[in-house]
Amino acid sequence: MSVSLQYGFLGVVYLIGIAGFAAVPAHRRREAHAVFLFQNMLAWFLGLIAVEAGWLIYPVRELAKSSSTSFLFEYLCYPVVAVYYNFFYPEKGSARAKLGWTALFAFGITIPELLIEAYTDLVRYTGWKWYWTTISVGLTLAVSRLFFVWFFGPHRVSVSGKR
Repeated sequence: MSVSLQYGFLGVVYLIGIAGFAAVPAHRRREAHAVFLFQNMLAWFLGLIAVEAGWLIYPVRELAKSSSTSFLFEYLCYPVVAVYYNFFYPEKGSARAKLGWTALFAFGITIPELLIEAYTDLVRYTGWKWYWTTISVGLTLAVSRLFFVWFFGPHRVSVSGKR
C-alpha cells in the first residue's frame, strides 16, 4: 500500500474517531470527557513503554518528529472506544456478560490491528504479539471502568440517560 493511501486511511479513521466523539449525547459529555482523558493518559503512557522498549514501531505515522507512537490510536481512537465501552457496559449483567463485553472490545481492537499490521506500514510488531494487544486492551478497559465507577459513583447516569 502506498504511503499516500496509508495517510488517506489515517484521515478516514480520524473522521470516524471525531464523529464517534461528536455523537456523544449532550447529557453524557461530562462522562465522555472524563473517560476519554483518563484512557488517553493510560494509552499514552503504556504506548510509549511499548514503543520505547522496541516491541512496536509505527513506520508511517502523523507527527513523526514529535512522537514515536501512533497519535491516532493513543490519543483519539482508543479513548473514544473506551467511552462507548463504559457507556454501554452491562452493569447489571452477569460476570460472564461483563467478561464477554470486555473480550468483545479487546478483540474488536486486536483484529483490525492485525489486519493493519499485515497490510500496511502503520504498525509493525517487532517483539509484540497479537495476544499482548488483547490483554493490554482488556486490562486498560477494565481499569477505565474502575475509574468511571469511582469518579461518577453509584448514582451516575445510565445508558438511557435517566438516574
